[in-house]
Amino acid sequence: MNLYGIYFTHKGQVVRLPHNPSELPETQSTEHGQYNVLGIGPISVPRTPGQRKLSISSYFPGTVGNGLFSLLTYRPPSYYIQFFQDAMASGDPILYTPTRIDETGIPYAMSLLGYYVLLDKFDFREKGGETGDFYYELEATEYRDYTPGRVVVASTTASSAGAAASTASVRSIAARAAATTVVATTAANTAASALRATVEPTRMNTPQQIVVGARCTLSGSYWSDDAMGAPEQSASGLQCTVARICGSDLASPVYIKDASGAALGWTKKSMLTVRPGSAYAGR
Repeated sequence: MNLYGIYFTHKGQVVRLPHNPSELPETQSTEHGQYNVLGIGPISVPRTPGQRKLSISSYFPGTVGNGLFSLLTYRPPSYYIQFFQDAMASGDPILYTPTRIDETGIPYAMSLLGYYVLLDKFDFREKGGETGDFYYELEATEYRDYTPGRVVVASTTASSAGAAASTASVRSIAARAAATTVVATTAANTAASALRATVEPTRMNTPQQIVVGARCTLSGSYWSDDAMGAPEQSASGLQCTVARICGSDLASPVYIKDASGAALGWTKKSMLTVRPGSAYAGR
């Protein structure tokens, strides 16, 4: 009894392929940027890997035979053909889920979950002398959700959502593993499309604090450099804006501009008074 199964899910309908293909190729490539840098030569700039591509070739049996999975209720080829044709016509992504179980009944590589795909090709044909059987070729490309993500604000209370599946009709480890894998794959793909954000306290500036961006009134002197070099200019009640604040070891660490944005020079914090309603933009 072959416990390895390949499942596809579309609009709540789960279909298991009646026969596993002789091989299950899955490809993924990346087109790295290629540039020629003077003095170094050709270089490659890494880029995000492309979408995974899946290719399956097998057949749908026309009659019940020894090769049919004993865990699977027989369905005619038209059932599978209609399923994939409907999925392709709808344009909806479908969930591809491989359930890997070896000959001894032990699951393996269960961390390699399936993913949502869009059907690119689905061809089927009949062969002479094999009445009732339909051979098919299926090609699919990984679907990546490009819709705007929903931001979930993280809180201190952890929450989780789970799914429970009835096991009344589960008669083997293959069926249990399949149900678990489908649920896990769906949850993993859903979580991957969600964004999370944490709430951090807003930085608050103390009123009357001299910060970059504060609108102030200058009553005193300002100089052309931070070492209080000549020429010295005097002002009384001059409205200005703090453009830069340097180390406290400087003689005049605050660089100011006038109301029009023109540079004035350097002054001391003690000569500045923050005007009421000033917009703080602390750095």
